[in-house]
Amino acid sequence: MLEKKQPPLVHEFFLRYAGDIKRFLTWKVGEDDAADLTQQVYLRALEHSNLGTVRQPRAFLLRIAANLVVDTYRWRKTRAPQDDAPLPNPEEIQEPAPGPEARVSGHMELQRFRSLLAELPAPSRHAFLLNRVDGLTHAEIAERLGISRKSVERHILKALRYLQDRMAD
Repeated sequence: MLEKKQPPLVHEFFLRYAGDIKRFLTWKVGEDDAADLTQQVYLRALEHSNLGTVRQPRAFLLRIAANLVVDTYRWRKTRAPQDDAPLPNPEEIQEPAPGPEARVSGHMELQRFRSLLAELPAPSRHAFLLNRVDGLTHAEIAERLGISRKSVERHILKALRYLQDRMAD
């Protein structure tokens, strides 16, 4: 019977002291984490088995908040150091230049792809290029070509299957 009364009691405590808890947590961990930890305080208070015996609800909730702050600091401290390391700028990463064989092979593969594109029926080729090269959505292609979205999907799928099958040969 006590369990049925507990959530309203937690809710009452929380409504009364939520501002104090949020200010405390903001002071301890910053505004970004304070909102999440405030919700965690509420959840932990709900887990408490005997809230009816709590004489000082504000102190009780602030103790839960302080424990969560400690848990947060411990988690941050034990987290792998590389998690905090800044990621390199992708523009600054230099990949090794491909060798002459790789360049020739890539050029030949590109030529083969272009010739296979030329073999496609014009509607399929056009829908495929508008989608993959120009980045248009199926709806935008349908509007531009004056066909249904379903037709656009069929044309693109037909082109993809044809190119995949022929490039694998």
